[in-house]
Amino acid sequence: MGSRESIGCFGVVGLMIVVSMIISLIVFLVGLAIVVAGLGAAGWLIYSAVADLRRRNRLAAGTEPLQVTGARAHAIAARSHDAARDALSATLSAWQHLSVTRAIGTPLQDSYDRLEQRTVLDLGFQDLVLQAESAHARAVLEPPTTAADLARATIELDQLTYDLREALFRRR
Repeated sequence: MGSRESIGCFGVVGLMIVVSMIISLIVFLVGLAIVVAGLGAAGWLIYSAVADLRRRNRLAAGTEPLQVTGARAHAIAARSHDAARDALSATLSAWQHLSVTRAIGTPLQDSYDRLEQRTVLDLGFQDLVLQAESAHARAVLEPPTTAADLARATIELDQLTYDLREALFRRR
């Protein structure tokens, strides 16, 4: 029985050694995973910091793609706003010129009296002319600064130009 007991004792000790080694391996692997995760997080932080510094340098230099696109969009919106303002100005000037000259020397010369009579009596048309003049004055004195505001103002000016021309055409 003595040899059997010592074999059983060695089996239990061996089993404990194996279990201890497995636990040690698990602890080692968990520790290794924590170290790898920490290195990954540190690498990501360094990468994002470098990317942020590069972006700030591009912004300072004016070469950031979104910044360049934004400047281009603003320039396009400003040109569109200028064209809409000029079209409204030309329409208002033409109407004022017709009013002052009574359309003498134009194709409207024969029908100008009827046109004037219709426009003077039409309060909606008078209000439309007043709105157009006010919008034109705002566009000249207080031009919008952002691309979005320029686009909104351009739409307003274009709509007023269209409405004014359409109203004149209907009254002809």
